[in-house]
Amino acid sequence: MKTYDRNFINELIDAAEKSPRRRAHHTIHEADDDPVQRLFVALAPGTYFRPHRHTNKKELVIILQGRLAILVFDNDGKVIDRYELTPGTMPVLEHPMDNWHACVALAPETLFIEVKQGPFTPIEPEDFAQWAPAEGTPGAPAFEQWYHSAQPGDKAPVLNR
Repeated sequence: MKTYDRNFINELIDAAEKSPRRRAHHTIHEADDDPVQRLFVALAPGTYFRPHRHTNKKELVIILQGRLAILVFDNDGKVIDRYELTPGTMPVLEHPMDNWHACVALAPETLFIEVKQGPFTPIEPEDFAQWAPAEGTPGAPAFEQWYHSAQPGDKAPVLNR
């Protein structure tokens, strides 16, 4: 039996706040080849997720605390949907396969569970949006800030990529 208490959650959130990437995760599944991949993801404001897609799997997100926006894009970087997840109003979202998406922490101490089909496979370079800056590049912080206000119909800004 596995249990996850408030101490565990606080430690994961603390790890996210101290991480240069401003996020931390803890896998629930035993191995990368498990047929179902499950993990806790803690986010601190300022973490940047480059838009990406999963061409062969769906992704389920269950928010436990905080506030999370998930942006869905077309192939050219235009926002086609924006979903704001909070534990009380919209706590669960499932991405279909092959959609460009990214998320942004809208509150401190944001925590969610992610579930997707296994086995684990790293995202291929062609499955990261070429119209968005890579993580760790000069344009990434401004792109992450744009996520906070981006709405359907908005086009991704052109920044240092």
